[in-house]
Amino acid sequence: MHKYLIIAILLSACVSTPPLKEYHYAYVETSGSWTTREIEDPLDGNWQRSAVYANKSSWIETNPGLFVDTYASGNTSLFFTNGDGYICDLGSLKVRVKFDDEEVFSLNRYQDEFRLANNNERIALYDSGNIYTSHTAKSDFLAKLPKADSVIIETIDDCGTVKQMNFNIEGSPHYIAVDPLDSFKD
Repeated sequence: MHKYLIIAILLSACVSTPPLKEYHYAYVETSGSWTTREIEDPLDGNWQRSAVYANKSSWIETNPGLFVDTYASGNTSLFFTNGDGYICDLGSLKVRVKFDDEEVFSLNRYQDEFRLANNNERIALYDSGNIYTSHTAKSDFLAKLPKADSVIIETIDDCGTVKQMNFNIEGSPHYIAVDPLDSFKD
């Protein structure tokens, strides 16, 4: 009888996931390295984009960029470009990130933390809240942006192209996430 109880407890632990981290979101004044502009959209309503750019690695590329968009609908997107006009992806695209002097972490596409856009030029971050995973990649990023001075993002695509972008993110984009537990930390 006890072994069935232990098996039931173990199985329930595998299925349950912690809830998504509770963030508060705020519009703030753009500062530092960030620039914000309003984009006119007569169909869906005007929206805002904050951006920072990194140096391109060759004359043939575009400048890599890190973008925070807020739309009239209330939705928000956070994405970056790596300067490559076509990110080769057969399902094994890797993304590694390092804020200031923190440890390097990898974003996991199979836990819906990021997706490659249909045009294969940009990588968008997501918060997943499905029943199997509970990841807050986009919100975690939005919370770290106003606190850090730099972020290095590396992409390794399926054709072997490695791109490493170093963004100066001093200051703040126009939209951030605030972890309510930060008010208790010193």
